[in-house]
Amino acid sequence: MMKNMDNLMNDEQLLQQVTGLCIDGIGYLRTTIATRLYRPRSLQTYGLVFVFEGDGEFASESSGYYKVEPGDCLLLFPGESHIYGPRGKSGYWREYWVLFSGNMIERLITERYLTKESPLIKIPKRLSFEVKHILEGMHERYRTQHSLHDSALYADLFELLVKLIHPSTTDTSSDQLEASEMREILIRHIYSEKRIEEFFYTDRESYHTLRLRFKQVTGLSPREFITNQRVDRAKELLMFSDLPIQVIAQKSGYQDPFYFSRLFKDREGVSPRRFRERLLSDSSQY
Repeated sequence: MMKNMDNLMNDEQLLQQVTGLCIDGIGYLRTTIATRLYRPRSLQTYGLVFVFEGDGEFASESSGYYKVEPGDCLLLFPGESHIYGPRGKSGYWREYWVLFSGNMIERLITERYLTKESPLIKIPKRLSFEVKHILEGMHERYRTQHSLHDSALYADLFELLVKLIHPSTTDTSSDQLEASEMREILIRHIYSEKRIEEFFYTDRESYHTLRLRFKQVTGLSPREFITNQRVDRAKELLMFSDLPIQVIAQKSGYQDPFYFSRLFKDREGVSPRRFRERLLSDSSQY
């Protein structure tokens, strides 16, 4: 046991030495709660927040006020008081976030690639898909492996920071653009009962070819992508509504609540009912 712990520590130290980074947390959040707009806070480490849906506001001590739109990245500095979140009672947004530290980020700040005065980074539209894809992959890897000491996570964060400071060096390939278009089609039909092949009828290429390209770019098959989106939707409804499990199953694209419950448990480790009970238990402690 002690040997395994020593190996883990050595792996972590090696990753930090090679990348100049240390990852402290990874997460996904869909929020309609604007409390972060009215309760300033500060972090003990750096934070990167990518807002990919919805809009709101951001302000910090050094930067002043910004309007936040889909595709914006917020860089949070340790010890820097800030507020951010969706605006209004009906506002909401969805975000991925990473907490990190290390020599690399310190150097980027010292050399003024990133500054407290300009913490909001506007991601060019052509890069937005790539940034979201990187963060989706990091979140999925952490969710399934429950470890922050994965070399792939460090490589992804390194790549992400490079894209943020040198967007002009990134070239979006035709395969990436095609995968982005497929992704939008899948999202439009996320709750459809039709076969996935029917969404991509084309005289030029077979669905099999499109499927392979999509998986090569995103790391997921179209079916896996749809399942991810549906389960994320179910988790949102479990968090933010008191709808019965059967209704949540239907709203997430599953007519059979028993199949939905089995699939949810296979992915999340707990049943939908237990997932909700755990949330209620956690919230009652605050």
